[in-house]
Amino acid sequence: MPTHGTRRGGSVAALLASIATLLLAAPAVASPWTLPKAHGALAIKTDFQLASGEWLITGGHQRFPLNGRFFSANLRLGLRYGITDRFEIGGSLALSRSPTRPSGC
Repeated sequence: MPTHGTRRGGSVAALLASIATLLLAAPAVASPWTLPKAHGALAIKTDFQLASGEWLITGGHQRFPLNGRFFSANLRLGLRYGITDRFEIGGSLALSRSPTRPSGC
């Protein structure tokens, strides 16, 4: 009784299911500890970037085209809240400011 083909078909199906799971999986954020019930946590992060020039892919350097300067600022807010001692909900908000064109345009 030939069973070799059945095993091979099962292996291919398992491989395809594994690949589909990896490709379709959504990224998750996890913490090793959940917040206690009715407790919350707020996280605030800010950063900024300044530049007066940029390096080109050819290896040359030039002044930044936006009036010779670039400034960008970011603010991120994160909130977590314990629904139960073993389950929490969270969300985040990101605010950014960066120029999209030279001033005066």
